[in-house]
Amino acid sequence: MMTTQALLPALEDAYHAHAAVRDRLRAGAALAPPGSHQRMLERQADDMDERVYRIQHRARDLQPRGLLGGAADVARFAARITWKAASLPVTLGQKAVNGVMRGRGSADERRLLRHTEDEYTAAARALATARVGEVLADQAQDHAALDLFQAIRHHDMELLDLLEDSLAHQARSVATARNDFCGEEPANENFPHVSTRPLRTAAEVADRRR
Repeated sequence: MMTTQALLPALEDAYHAHAAVRDRLRAGAALAPPGSHQRMLERQADDMDERVYRIQHRARDLQPRGLLGGAADVARFAARITWKAASLPVTLGQKAVNGVMRGRGSADERRLLRHTEDEYTAAARALATARVGEVLADQAQDHAALDLFQAIRHHDMELLDLLEDSLAHQARSVATARNDFCGEEPANENFPHVSTRPLRTAAEVADRRR
């Protein structure tokens, strides 16, 4: 039978994966236009922060001086996560600025769609780590860890459903914006006729000279 200590790598994987989702959600909320989508991202980021804390707490219970246990280890890990959380919005913000410089706008539908795709991918990864942890906790008969992973997996699935709905909505917005752009293009139906007129005129002149 597995020992409880064997759960520590699974808890570490889940910690990293869920912290990454939290940071990406916060970055997305910082760049999203005000509205229901932004509020959803902020709310989900707060909920994810709670999950990250619970994973960390369980890991410390299992190995107080090991993974995430010692004060120095926790401080170093927190500093690394904080740096990632701080740098990610800057990185995405720079991409937004580049989009403005290219004349694409700071909150265009395609950029929001790409961000949501990244959030969905990160959330799927987090869900996978929760499922792995759930199986290992069951094998180790660690009921506290099992309950934790089951609850986290349930919330991860809800987040994926929300992001899937956002993907569909944003994809439709991209399609609509593209159709509107195509519809605004000047359509000169006489352009082919005008462009070939000199050739036809030259041919007619040549026929008359024969």
